[in-house]
Amino acid sequence: MQSISGMLPPLRKPGQAGWPAGLSLLLMLALFVISGCAPSPSKTPPQDSELQRALQSKDPSQIAQGWWHAAAREDMPQRAQYQLNAIETAIDAGLDPLAERFLNEQRDRAAWSAWPKRAQLIRGYEKLRQKQAVEALNLIRDIPAPLDEALARRRLALLAETYLALDLPFDSVRQRIALEALLSNPEDVDGNRRQLWSTLNTLPAGRLAEGERQFTDEPLAGWIALARLWRTQPLMIDNWRKTHATHPASGRFLDLLLETQPPVAGAPLQPMPAHPQGRIALLLPLQGRYAPVAKAVQEGFMAAARPAGAAVVVYDSGMDQAALEAAYRRAVAEGASAIIGPLIKEQVAQLGLVHTAPIPLIALNTPDVAVAPPPNSYRLSLNPEDEARAAAERMIQDGHYDVLALVPATPQGERLLTSFGTRLRALGGQLVDTGRYSENEHVLTEVLRPLLRAETQNLRQQTPQIRQDATALFLVANSRRAAEVMPQLAYYGAARLPVYATSAAYDGLPKPTQDREKQGLIFAETPLVLAGALPPDDPAYNQFEQAAFTGYPRLYALGLDSFAVLGQLERLGQRGEVEGQTGTLTLENDGILRRQPVWAVFQNGYARPLGALPEMSAPALPGPSGGMNAPIRP
Repeated sequence: MQSISGMLPPLRKPGQAGWPAGLSLLLMLALFVISGCAPSPSKTPPQDSELQRALQSKDPSQIAQGWWHAAAREDMPQRAQYQLNAIETAIDAGLDPLAERFLNEQRDRAAWSAWPKRAQLIRGYEKLRQKQAVEALNLIRDIPAPLDEALARRRLALLAETYLALDLPFDSVRQRIALEALLSNPEDVDGNRRQLWSTLNTLPAGRLAEGERQFTDEPLAGWIALARLWRTQPLMIDNWRKTHATHPASGRFLDLLLETQPPVAGAPLQPMPAHPQGRIALLLPLQGRYAPVAKAVQEGFMAAARPAGAAVVVYDSGMDQAALEAAYRRAVAEGASAIIGPLIKEQVAQLGLVHTAPIPLIALNTPDVAVAPPPNSYRLSLNPEDEARAAAERMIQDGHYDVLALVPATPQGERLLTSFGTRLRALGGQLVDTGRYSENEHVLTEVLRPLLRAETQNLRQQTPQIRQDATALFLVANSRRAAEVMPQLAYYGAARLPVYATSAAYDGLPKPTQDREKQGLIFAETPLVLAGALPPDDPAYNQFEQAAFTGYPRLYALGLDSFAVLGQLERLGQRGEVEGQTGTLTLENDGILRRQPVWAVFQNGYARPLGALPEMSAPALPGPSGGMNAPIRP
């Protein structure tokens, strides 16, 4: 994850992605030691004069060392209690080297058994420092209740660090939300909120968007929504505040944040300025059969360009090579600083003969033949092959390694099958079998029965038995065909097989009567289209409505993203990513922008966002009661 400068130091050391730089609370939270997170004092006030001076200093380092030195002058069990006090004070203040020194020097750990909960928490801290985060989680999480307030605060703070080390940031935030309920000092509350914010502000915008879809409980959902807007739509911060008036972040915290860190610092880069004597040229077919889809792209592009004050001129690139060349020459002659287009596949394939000016060009389609973009050009499209590759990734991440495929017997069907199969095998999966259907077949008996090996064992058996060597199915079908296939799969006994499809399985607009037949179908989609499932007062839903009016919401999203990409070419070239309305975009070395879609599922005739993907490298963890995402309370 790339670190975004926040109100606190970054939580990751260079070269140690996923591991916090300070596994305990940072020094900015050292106030905890003074205001309540310091270890509970001995029942008998210490008579040691050196220790008394250390305690009066209110310096966490002096206090920790004062307890440690005093321990050497005491007998058991007082010595063990002072040792625990010293280690806990260092942990609370973020003095990890000092805590480690104490742990390495102590020789009386057996005596800590008189305080088993405190000892267990320290063992969890040690495991965390040793990068054994799963073991740390088990120790820290499973301390039995009840806990005194100091121990409860320390436990929640360490749980937050542990979840962060496991790359489970939203679980980390949950612990900080729970910790706030135990804090009374306003400075401690502010410090904890800054830690929480720093955790969210390091996340890519796409992961924040996934978290926003996955978590709906407050105040966690409000924190995630604020962080996403901060990164992607800073002008919407005031609107967030109006709708979250009682949220912990809406008052003093947000005021301080706006004063110290303007939101544009974490927002996407601004679009590149137009040429002093030119403007952005939009090359689209304004006449003929492609005109309606071109209109949707144009409206999306202008919806993004207009608020930025960009100068845009639209040129008719026609239907053939001659019209494209004429439009291109005119745009360059009139001083275009950048070109968006063309949109037609055949024209994109011939760009190497056209694009010669030293200005960036972003083509909006992918040719059927493999042709690399010419120098100084890029390619952004709704290429279904990206979705086929993404389907393979999603199936592997969902645990499906042995899969079937059902595709049309067409050149495009074969291309998608190749893209899917290649990616699946690269991730360790295998394509067990493939069925190919004719475009004019409506009843797929001759295809589905052998593909599924559907057999009826006896006359009384209504549902056939199917093969056991596959656990999921990849489907390439348009919306109408998907509505026909899903009931037939169930009829032949394949209801237990999860079915994954490309976005072609959905028209992009709600049609509940038709789509009810697709119940349970999982499919790739663009974030803009899925915004149609949001409440009507959500700003993203309003944008979906604007896109839906064109009849081609995905192409409207393509227009939006082409403008966004134009302003972030440098960032993309440095292995950055753009969280767009068509998906998460990354730039390959050949100038092709790869698109990672989001995922949805049909439920009762409507497309609903599917939960966020688990990280492929995340360890398998034993979940607490209520699930891994349940908040842990003291």
